[in-house]
Amino acid sequence: MLSSRTVALAVACLASTAFSQSNSRIVGLTESTPLLRSQDVVNCSPSFCAPAGFPSTVSAVAGGTAYDTRTRGTWITNGVVLAKVDSRDSCVYQCAPTPLAIIDVSTRITGLAYVHRTNRLLMTDSGNGISTWQINGCGVTMVSRCVVPLPTGNILTGIAVDDVTDQLFYCYSNFALGAPTVPGGMVAAASLLDPCQPGCAAPATFCTNNQPLGALRGLGYDACTNQLWITDGFRTISALLSPATCQLTVTGCCPNQVLAGEPYVGLCIEPSTEDSVGQSCTNGSCPNCAPVHFMAHGDPVLGNLGFTLDGTQLPANTMAATFFNFGPCNNAGILVQPFCGPLHVALTPTLLAFPQPTGGGAGCSGTTSLQVSIAADPQLCGTVISSQVLGICVNAVSFGTYVSNCLSWEISSS
Repeated sequence: MLSSRTVALAVACLASTAFSQSNSRIVGLTESTPLLRSQDVVNCSPSFCAPAGFPSTVSAVAGGTAYDTRTRGTWITNGVVLAKVDSRDSCVYQCAPTPLAIIDVSTRITGLAYVHRTNRLLMTDSGNGISTWQINGCGVTMVSRCVVPLPTGNILTGIAVDDVTDQLFYCYSNFALGAPTVPGGMVAAASLLDPCQPGCAAPATFCTNNQPLGALRGLGYDACTNQLWITDGFRTISALLSPATCQLTVTGCCPNQVLAGEPYVGLCIEPSTEDSVGQSCTNGSCPNCAPVHFMAHGDPVLGNLGFTLDGTQLPANTMAATFFNFGPCNNAGILVQPFCGPLHVALTPTLLAFPQPTGGGAGCSGTTSLQVSIAADPQLCGTVISSQVLGICVNAVSFGTYVSNCLSWEISSS
């Protein structure tokens, strides 16, 4: 069992400068192949992978994408089948494609969102329903469903959640004649406690270059920037929705650079990805291990109280410490005697160390776990932290040391 300690991140202690890490990305399933495409939220640069054997979307309004901050996987649906893949690792399945037990044979799922605090999925459907589904491993069970009172001909096509304020957002377009009858569509806000009673709705019709949007196909929300990301499949806008004036202000426009027949059919935000610096090593009386420092319990996002920094493949029954500081890992590092490799964690402003025994049976079976409770406070956004595991092996006649890689990671949202 992993031993653990807890570090609460309080705003008062954040005297660091925010350094740039890898940016968050918008991620969406595409229509035909399908692909899971992503784009950098700053420069729109694309990448993609293909979930092996996942079926194409089943209608013009079907499909959805939601990022799971507990497992670092992306839920995808073509409208009737649900799966979860690792969008950072070649779309390897975390959960294999499984048919959804939806309302009836004619209903299609049109959007997905993930609620971190409750570990639930929200789904919009072609009957203008919003349903809540409890996640149990790879299985999902419907908990509730309500219907949004939309104007005739309009269909819900996407949903997103703000885990900080318990707001949700959804988009819809007019399909009265089987195809959109007006450019773009509407974006509405509601309470997570009463999802089918929108308190505010605003039109989303144009990119920043005045190019009209088609029917809206999905949206995501970034609680760190308060920005909605809204797509018609071919281009994605970033926008701010004012609850006071109920106006949508477009702040950017990302062309999707789609392949033929591959527009987005859903959208979500993938948080910033950590960077790893340095090589692991052991010396002296330590067994020949390859210590690894990694994140085992989700992403460092707002509200993830169970986030952990972990060490594995450590020499068993030794003493290790997780070193922790604000700012990114130092590429060169500082060699601190008698350790076998450099400390890459910054020495200033405040170097912290959290010692704990590694446990394990023998050899390289030792582990550590440092729990870092991240509050749902937007003032934490953009904080960059570095961490690394160092340890010692001591017996009656000899001595040794070991050092892991260093991680740079940034608090963000999804």
